[in-house]
Amino acid sequence: MKNSLVKARNVFGDLISSGGAGSDGGRVVSDIRGSLLTFRTYRWVLLSVFIVALYYAFLASDRYQSSATLFIKSADTETATVPGLQLLQGAGAEQQDSNILISYIHSYAMMDHLNEKIDIEAHFSSSEWDFVSRMSSDPSREAFLKYYRSRISVGSSIDSSLIEVRAQAFTPEFSKLIVDEIIIEAERFVNEVSQRIAKDQISFIEGEVARAEKNISALRDNILKFQNENNLLDPELSGVALQTAVNTLEAQLIELRTTEKVQSGFLNDQAAELVATRARIAALEDQLKVEQARLASDDTASINETFAEFTQMKFDLDFAGRVYATTLASAERARVEAYKKLKYLIVVTPSFLPEEARYPRSLYNIITMFVALSLAYGVIVMIIATIREHKDV
Repeated sequence: MKNSLVKARNVFGDLISSGGAGSDGGRVVSDIRGSLLTFRTYRWVLLSVFIVALYYAFLASDRYQSSATLFIKSADTETATVPGLQLLQGAGAEQQDSNILISYIHSYAMMDHLNEKIDIEAHFSSSEWDFVSRMSSDPSREAFLKYYRSRISVGSSIDSSLIEVRAQAFTPEFSKLIVDEIIIEAERFVNEVSQRIAKDQISFIEGEVARAEKNISALRDNILKFQNENNLLDPELSGVALQTAVNTLEAQLIELRTTEKVQSGFLNDQAAELVATRARIAALEDQLKVEQARLASDDTASINETFAEFTQMKFDLDFAGRVYATTLASAERARVEAYKKLKYLIVVTPSFLPEEARYPRSLYNIITMFVALSLAYGVIVMIIATIREHKDV
C-alpha cells in the first residue's frame, strides 16, 4: 500500500514537472489544483455557518411575540345591502382610517409614549440580552425608531380593514404589556381625532347660531327703541288709523258742504242753521288740515316715513328670524353628521401572554444562511473559472 502511494506521488510529480505530457495532462493538473483550491475556500462558508449555529445555540436571546386584532368602527351604522358592494362603498374610508392608525403606531409619538409609560428603551437595550439582538445603550432617535419598528409590526387586510398589532420582546410579560399599551394609546388617538373633527364642525355651526341670535336681539332692541321714541305701539296700525280719520273727515266735509249748498238755496246768510253748518265746515277743514299735516308733513318726520322705516325694520327682523331658524336646523343636522363621523376602536382579539419563543428562528436562519452563502460562493467560483478559461484560450 505504501509503495502504491509512493508511485502515485511520483507520477503526479512527473506530470507537474513535464507539463502533464501535453495539453491533456496540463488540463488535468489545472483541474486538480482548482478542486483543491475550491475545497479550501469553501471551508470559509462552512466555518461561517458553524459560527452562526454556535451563536444561535448558545448566545441568541429568545424573543416572545404577543399580538392583538383591532378594528375602527364608525358611529354611522349604515351598511351596503348588496353583497360585495361594501368593498366599493365603505372599505375605502375604513382602510383610510386603518392606514392613519398604522402610521401613528409606527411614529415617533407612539414610540415616545411607550418609552414614557413602560420604558421600552431600557428593556430593549438591557445587557441581559445578547449583543446582536439588543439595541445600543445610547441610540439616536432615528436608530431607536428603526429598532422600534423592527420589533413592533402592524398590518391590515384590504378586504376586512382589520389591524393586527404584533410586538416582540425578550420576556412574555413585556411583549403583552407593549401590545396592551399600544391599544390604550391607539384608542385615545382615534377618539381624540374623531372628536376633534366633530367638535370643530359643531363649533363652527354653533358660532353661526350665536351670531344669528345676536343679530335678532339687536334688531328687536332697535324696534323697541323706535316705538318708544315715537310713542307708537305699531306705526302701521297708527298710520291706518290716521288715514281712516282723514278719510272720515273728508267724507263728513263733503256731506256738510252739500248740506250748505242746499241750505243756501232757501235760507238767507244770517239763518242759524246755515251759520251752524258753515261753522262745522270750518271746524272740519281745520281738523282735516291738522290730520293731513300729521300724515305727510314737510318739516317733521311724517307718519309715512315712520311707517316706511318701521316696515324696513320689521322686514329685517323677519329675515333675521328666518336665517336663525335655518341656522338652528343646520346645527341639528351638523350634530347628527358629527355623530356619524365619530370613530371607535374595537378590540377584536385581545393580547395574550405567549408561552413559547417565536424568535429567533434558529434552524430556518441557519439553513437560509447556508443556502445563500453556498449560492454566492458558487456564483463567484463560476465567474473565476470563466475568467481563467478565457485567459488560457
